[in-house]
Parts: sequence; C-alpha cells; structure tokens
Amino acid sequence: LFALLIQSLLGILGLVFVVLIIYGGVEWMTAMGANEKVVKAKKIIINSVIGLVIIILAYAIANFVIMALNTATK
Repeated sequence: LFALLIQSLLGILGLVFVVLIIYGGVEWMTAMGANEKVVKAKKIIINSVIGLVIIILAYAIANFVIMALNTATK
C-alpha cells in the first residue's frame, strides 16, 4: 500500500514537471525578444529540470527502501 502511494505521488509530480516545462517553453516562445521574459522562462525550465532530478532520486531511494523491506520481511 505504501509503495502504491509513493508511486502515485511521484507520478503526479512527474505530471507537474511536464506542465512546468511546457509553461516555460510557451513563456520563452511568446517572449518576443523581451529579455526579462526569456530570463523568467529559463529559470522556470532550469528549476523544473532540477525538480525532475529530485523526483527521480526520490523514486530511486523509495524503491530501494521498499525492496529492502520486502526482502527483509519475506
């Protein structure tokens, strides 16, 4: 049950990542050369990628812990 909850939560966070990347891309494309908007879009995209790395690491750690617990309890 705990593993399913973690996987669902990380899946939702992955969806949020995709939405943020699309939002950053749209901001960049509609900036029309305005430097402030381009900088804002780059920050959104960079922060989204950092968030994705954190999500992937959290998934890997959670998966390792759950597998270790399953192995220990069987």
